[in-house]
Amino acid sequence: MFSFHSFRQLLLLKHKMTQLGFLQQNAFFIVKSYASTGFSESKHQQWQQEKHSFTLSYLINSCGLSSKSAILASQKVQLGNPDRPDSVLSLLKEHGFTNTQIAKLVRTHPMLLLSDPGKTLLPKIEFFLSKVGVSSSDLTRILTSSPLLLVRSLENHLIPCYNFLKSVLVVDEKVITTLKRSQLSFLFDVTNNMIPNI
Repeated sequence: MFSFHSFRQLLLLKHKMTQLGFLQQNAFFIVKSYASTGFSESKHQQWQQEKHSFTLSYLINSCGLSSKSAILASQKVQLGNPDRPDSVLSLLKEHGFTNTQIAKLVRTHPMLLLSDPGKTLLPKIEFFLSKVGVSSSDLTRILTSSPLLLVRSLENHLIPCYNFLKSVLVVDEKVITTLKRSQLSFLFDVTNNMIPNI
């Protein structure tokens, strides 16, 4: 009986020593893992601060926003580098937008800076310019007043809206007059709003 009891105690002692050894061996990895996590969080925060600082600087220096407007706009968009926003600004300037108009566009809808200029913005600008009666100065004024026109889908919204208005107003000139006087009409949903109301 005594030998069995002693044998059992030896087994328990060995088990505890094994657990202790396991903890000792893995303590380094636990500490290292914790330190690594803390380091990555710190690096992430630093990166976020740098990104925010760059965004503010870009909005003020490249887009012409005031400090107050830049702070408000930076809550809606974060810029990692100047490549995409630079190409957006270049496209707008090439199509006659003034610095004041660009500042208003960015202030109203800062996410435009992350748009794809060639695939998203240019086709819409070309679509409106292709219509008789829309000059470059008309278009810059229209889009500055209603930057959401640059966000709406060309194929699924703008073209169907234009075609529907033309079917009602008959001639292109009247559709263009509508666009110039009330850009809101091009923001309505054709199927759910325009057709039922008319």
